[in-house]
Amino acid sequence: MENTMMLLSVYDNDLRTYGEHLLFLYRILGERKPHQAISHRKMPTFEQHREFVSRRPYKEWLIAYNNGKVGSVYLSEQDEIGLFVLEEHQNKGLGGEILDCFLSSGLSNVYYANINPLNYKSINFFKKHGFEWHKDKSVNRLDISQVTYIKA
Repeated sequence: MENTMMLLSVYDNDLRTYGEHLLFLYRILGERKPHQAISHRKMPTFEQHREFVSRRPYKEWLIAYNNGKVGSVYLSEQDEIGLFVLEEHQNKGLGGEILDCFLSSGLSNVYYANINPLNYKSINFFKKHGFEWHKDKSVNRLDISQVTYIKA
């Protein structure tokens, strides 16, 4: 049986599904390493996470399914893309499948990937998928820097 990548909205109106999405996204957040973060230094509480998600901070936020939940991808109002695959599903080509599926949705004409400069794996991933260096900057007065790659 062939696996098929599907992307389903986090902003589902079904409360049971929404609750499952919240728990899954929190699990993903817990797997992130410090060198992968650009927005915060420490793990938020589940309540802080729930409040953040309930504000609908992104233009679109999707859970990736391939015979089960494998990761998530979002697009900010500034066309910044964020993608994370659970550790147990990494190095299997699923990140590329998620990205290709997401980019084919046509939500934007230009996509930006903001990446912690110490996250070499992510930098190489986005470069491999056609993103090019755009700029470097500091973020949120948190003494965190980021590099930005662009795909037009």
